[in-house]
Amino acid sequence: MSYSTLGDFYKFGLTEAVCAGLDSSVVSGSGEAAKDLIDGYFRAAGIDLPLPSASVTSQIKRIECHIRAYDIMCATGYEPGTDPDTIFSMRYVAAIRWLEQVAAGKIYPIPVDSSGEPIDADTSSSDSGAIVASETARGWGS
Repeated sequence: MSYSTLGDFYKFGLTEAVCAGLDSSVVSGSGEAAKDLIDGYFRAAGIDLPLPSASVTSQIKRIECHIRAYDIMCATGYEPGTDPDTIFSMRYVAAIRWLEQVAAGKIYPIPVDSSGEPIDADTSSSDSGAIVASETARGWGS
């Protein structure tokens, strides 16, 4: 299963109008292929897979969508390095550079707490609003 949804892909990759004439299996298959590429870099960085869904940040989804868009454009006849579509090449190269930094341990794409444990980003059940932490008690409200 891909990190990004079809909605994410239409937002970060190619628009729905651009994909309208494509076979749906091309669009859906691109997600799995991009995820496999990303996971290879994550494994090189020592990141445990599969990622918990709460650890999949919008940055990971965006990177996957850029790779998906590049793959689809290449499959449909896009030639990297020719204008006016250099944006797809630039996004792909940026995505690969980001993944290389992940693999080298320079970027950690999963939010973690101070102990290095993944943070559960699902705050939908929270009813307390913002969380404020302080090193020492300040005595406010007591």
